[in-house]
Amino acid sequence: MFDCCIIGPITRDINIINGVTAKEQTGGTVYYTALASKKAATRGAL
Repeated sequence: MFDCCIIGPITRDINIINGVTAKEQTGGTVYYTALASKKAATRGAL
């Protein structure tokens, strides 16, 4: 059983500084909500 269900897209964020790709990372509202949910000790389903 889960405490919450988080629905939505997980994205790939690309940070570009001065025209050069500086960093690629996982992102999106669902991803960051899941991280906050984990810190709050809830069991979430993506």
